[in-house]
Amino acid sequence: MQNHCINSNSPYTFNGFDHDGVESVNIDNMEITSSDGVLYIKSQTERNINIVFPNGITVSQHINAGNNIISNLATGVYIIEGKKIVL
Repeated sequence: MQNHCINSNSPYTFNGFDHDGVESVNIDNMEITSSDGVLYIKSQTERNINIVFPNGITVSQHINAGNNIISNLATGVYIIEGKKIVL
């Protein structure tokens, strides 16, 4: 199964499905990529981000400046800071 980031300006605009490997999305000084149930978040600043899980639950996640890993995630569509990420 391929993992992709969806970078959309509307719910119906999707990018990244014609490529193999991991795509990335940049959001407000963060780069987010996904692969095999893992989110990789590189941030220029320490901050809290909102992650909406596939079941609709929103969680505030603290991330540090630099590289962050969020693992053991179920397959699905996650919304991070208003952008859709597909695992």
